[in-house]
Amino acid sequence: MVFLITTDTRRLKSDLVQITFVLSYKDAEVFKRPVNGIGGMQSLLRELQKQMEQRDNDTMLMLSKDQIKRIKQYATKYGESGGFQQRFQGILNSLEELRI
Repeated sequence: MVFLITTDTRRLKSDLVQITFVLSYKDAEVFKRPVNGIGGMQSLLRELQKQMEQRDNDTMLMLSKDQIKRIKQYATKYGESGGFQQRFQGILNSLEELRI
């Protein structure tokens, strides 16, 4: 189960501006693994890792509209052969559960 913590109530062209939600323990652990290499996908992973915040036993993640778009792109557009796509898949599943 995914818990939505906050949403930015400002809207831009009917799109969500930013959300904060709790990652599952499994998704957080997979997502925290070190990132090797350079490129757009690796840059996004590092950016999101810096935004992760630990509160008590929960791992929070805040995402912008652009980051959500990029996560969806990287998790689905490039096939399922690489480990990076699998890291994004957990977050994508959470977003789909929240209907975002």
